[in-house]
Amino acid sequence: MKKILVSLGLAVIILAGAVLPGFSGGEVYAADSICDDDNLKATADGRALLKAAGCGDFGTDKPTAVPIALNIINVVLSFVGLIAVGVIIYGGILYVTSTGDSAKIHKAKNCILYGVVGLVVAIMAFAIVAFINTSVLKKS
Repeated sequence: MKKILVSLGLAVIILAGAVLPGFSGGEVYAADSICDDDNLKATADGRALLKAAGCGDFGTDKPTAVPIALNIINVVLSFVGLIAVGVIIYGGILYVTSTGDSAKIHKAKNCILYGVVGLVVAIMAFAIVAFINTSVLKKS
Protein backbone atom coordinates (compact mmCIF):
# COMPACT_ATOMS: atom_id res chain seq x y z
CA MET A 1 0.00 0.00 0.00
CA LYS A 2 2.89 2.34 0.80
CA LYS A 3 4.42 1.68 -2.60
CA ILE A 4 1.17 2.62 -4.31
CA LEU A 5 0.91 5.88 -2.37
CA VAL A 6 4.55 6.77 -3.06
CA SER A 7 4.11 5.98 -6.75
CA LEU A 8 0.92 8.04 -6.89
CA GLY A 9 2.64 10.95 -5.13
CA LEU A 10 5.54 10.85 -7.57
CA ALA A 11 3.15 10.77 -10.51
CA VAL A 12 1.30 13.82 -9.19
CA ILE A 13 4.58 15.70 -8.68
CA ILE A 14 5.74 14.84 -12.20
CA LEU A 15 2.40 15.91 -13.69
CA ALA A 16 2.47 19.13 -11.69
CA GLY A 17 5.93 19.90 -13.02
CA ALA A 18 4.73 19.33 -16.57
CA VAL A 19 1.51 21.34 -16.22
CA LEU A 20 2.40 24.28 -13.97
CA PRO A 21 4.94 26.12 -16.15
CA GLY A 22 2.08 26.94 -18.54
CA PHE A 23 0.16 28.65 -15.72
CA SER A 24 2.98 30.84 -14.47
CA GLY A 25 1.79 33.90 -16.40
CA GLY A 26 5.34 35.24 -16.61
CA GLU A 27 6.90 36.33 -19.86
CA VAL A 28 10.34 35.20 -20.91
CA TYR A 29 12.38 37.16 -23.40
CA ALA A 30 15.41 35.98 -25.33
CA ALA A 31 17.48 39.11 -24.74
CA ASP A 32 17.11 42.41 -22.95
CA SER A 33 19.35 44.29 -25.39
CA ILE A 34 16.38 45.13 -27.65
CA CYS A 35 15.10 47.38 -24.85
CA ASP A 36 18.16 49.61 -25.24
CA ASP A 37 17.78 50.13 -29.00
CA ASP A 38 17.43 53.89 -29.59
CA ASN A 39 16.36 53.37 -33.23
CA LEU A 40 13.23 51.53 -32.08
CA LYS A 41 12.42 54.23 -29.53
CA ALA A 42 12.49 56.88 -32.28
CA THR A 43 9.45 55.62 -34.23
CA ALA A 44 5.88 54.93 -33.17
CA ASP A 45 6.05 51.39 -34.59
CA GLY A 46 9.29 50.79 -32.73
CA ARG A 47 7.78 52.02 -29.45
CA ALA A 48 4.79 49.72 -30.02
CA LEU A 49 7.18 46.83 -30.59
CA LEU A 50 9.11 47.69 -27.42
CA LYS A 51 5.87 47.95 -25.46
CA ALA A 52 4.71 44.55 -26.78
CA ALA A 53 8.09 43.11 -25.80
CA GLY A 54 7.69 44.45 -22.27
CA CYS A 55 10.50 46.98 -22.52
CA GLY A 56 10.59 50.34 -20.84
CA ASP A 57 8.37 52.07 -18.37
CA PHE A 58 5.37 53.24 -20.35
CA GLY A 59 3.38 53.97 -17.22
CA THR A 60 0.52 51.51 -17.68
CA ASP A 61 2.21 48.14 -17.96
CA LYS A 62 3.12 47.68 -14.31
CA PRO A 63 1.62 44.54 -12.82
CA THR A 64 -1.26 45.07 -10.44
CA ALA A 65 -2.65 42.81 -7.75
CA VAL A 66 -5.47 41.49 -9.94
CA PRO A 67 -3.43 39.53 -12.54
CA ILE A 68 -1.09 38.28 -9.83
CA ALA A 69 -4.07 37.05 -7.79
CA LEU A 70 -5.63 35.43 -10.87
CA ASN A 71 -2.38 33.58 -11.59
CA ILE A 72 -2.15 32.37 -7.99
CA ILE A 73 -5.79 31.20 -8.09
CA ASN A 74 -5.19 29.35 -11.36
CA VAL A 75 -2.11 27.58 -9.94
CA VAL A 76 -4.00 26.57 -6.77
CA LEU A 77 -6.95 25.29 -8.82
CA SER A 78 -4.55 23.33 -11.01
CA PHE A 79 -3.17 21.63 -7.91
CA VAL A 80 -6.70 20.87 -6.70
CA GLY A 81 -7.53 19.32 -10.08
CA LEU A 82 -4.37 17.22 -10.06
CA ILE A 83 -5.07 16.02 -6.53
CA ALA A 84 -8.65 15.14 -7.49
CA VAL A 85 -7.44 13.11 -10.46
CA GLY A 86 -4.92 11.40 -8.18
CA VAL A 87 -7.71 10.50 -5.73
CA ILE A 88 -9.77 9.06 -8.59
CA ILE A 89 -6.81 6.96 -9.73
CA TYR A 90 -6.16 5.84 -6.16
CA GLY A 91 -9.83 4.84 -5.79
CA GLY A 92 -9.61 2.87 -9.02
CA ILE A 93 -6.53 1.03 -7.78
CA LEU A 94 -8.31 0.28 -4.50
CA TYR A 95 -11.34 -1.01 -6.41
CA VAL A 96 -9.25 -3.27 -8.64
CA THR A 97 -7.26 -4.67 -5.71
CA SER A 98 -10.26 -5.12 -3.37
CA THR A 99 -10.59 -8.85 -4.20
CA GLY A 100 -14.30 -8.86 -3.41
CA ASP A 101 -14.02 -7.41 0.12
CA SER A 102 -17.12 -5.23 0.55
CA ALA A 103 -15.42 -2.80 2.95
CA LYS A 104 -12.61 -2.16 0.46
CA ILE A 105 -15.10 -1.79 -2.39
CA HIS A 106 -17.08 0.75 -0.36
CA LYS A 107 -13.89 2.69 0.47
CA ALA A 108 -12.84 2.65 -3.19
CA LYS A 109 -16.25 3.87 -4.39
CA ASN A 110 -16.15 6.69 -1.84
CA CYS A 111 -12.66 7.66 -3.00
CA ILE A 112 -13.79 7.80 -6.62
CA LEU A 113 -16.94 9.75 -5.68
CA TYR A 114 -15.03 12.33 -3.64
CA GLY A 115 -12.40 12.64 -6.38
CA VAL A 116 -15.06 13.31 -9.01
CA VAL A 117 -16.76 15.86 -6.74
CA GLY A 118 -13.41 17.58 -6.18
CA LEU A 119 -12.71 17.63 -9.90
CA VAL A 120 -16.13 19.13 -10.64
CA VAL A 121 -15.58 21.79 -7.97
CA ALA A 122 -12.16 22.65 -9.44
CA ILE A 123 -13.60 22.92 -12.96
CA MET A 124 -16.46 25.12 -11.73
CA ALA A 125 -13.97 27.32 -9.86
CA PHE A 126 -11.93 27.70 -13.05
CA ALA A 127 -15.12 28.71 -14.88
CA ILE A 128 -16.04 31.27 -12.22
CA VAL A 129 -12.53 32.79 -12.25
CA ALA A 130 -12.56 32.95 -16.06
CA PHE A 131 -15.99 34.62 -16.01
CA ILE A 132 -14.86 37.19 -13.48
CA ASN A 133 -11.67 37.80 -15.43
CA THR A 134 -13.39 38.35 -18.78
CA SER A 135 -16.74 39.85 -17.85
CA VAL A 136 -16.35 41.74 -14.63
CA LEU A 137 -12.73 42.88 -14.91
CA LYS A 138 -12.86 43.29 -18.72
CA LYS A 139 -9.66 41.29 -19.17
CA SER A 140 -8.96 38.72 -21.84
